[in-house]
Amino acid sequence: MARALVEFQEDLRLPVRRRSAARRVRIRWRRLASVALAAYILFGFLHQEYRIFRLAREAKNLRAGIAVMEQKNDSLRAEMAYFESDAYVEQAAREMLGLVRVGEVPYRVVMSGEASQAEPLPVSGR
Repeated sequence: MARALVEFQEDLRLPVRRRSAARRVRIRWRRLASVALAAYILFGFLHQEYRIFRLAREAKNLRAGIAVMEQKNDSLRAEMAYFESDAYVEQAAREMLGLVRVGEVPYRVVMSGEASQAEPLPVSGR
């Protein structure tokens, strides 16, 4: 009976399939191609992420530059409004042209040596 059992067990064993060298090489090429494809996809993904990060940083810097330019633009508009006002026109006429209002007496300070003198200027039209 022991012999019959051994024969029966031998019959149950399936034949062992040995992989041929060509099949092993084919499997290695498939694995290598899969790894290369995965690396290519990963590299593409990481490259796009870096590009998105760089563009977001550039957009942030541009927004900051726009804010600075808007402040400068507001300042220039306020200065332009002042230059168009009557207060600036009067100040410029007094300082640059030496004009005075009616009833005012203009003075010119003359520095000579150590003593300074203030004398009224002649006003025409009085």
